Amino acid sequence: MEFRGLYRLIDLHPGIVLLIPSVSRFDQLRLFMSALRYIEHLPNMINRALDITLGPQGEPIVKEYKLP
Repeated sequence: MEFRGLYRLIDLHPGIVLLIPSVSRFDQLRLFMSALRYIEHLPNMINRALDITLGPQGEPIVKEYKLP
């Protein structure tokens, strides 16, 4: 079961960041740094999820949603 499925079973969680594409370590770090920059502007991550993907030009794209 993927992480989103597991987190849907939890009523209260501290939040999760999911790096969607399978990429090199360098790109993983770049995507994670984008997630951290995004998170620093949020009041909290409680029951939130972030999907971080690469756009068509290789730019990080962050999608935020509630989970569960």
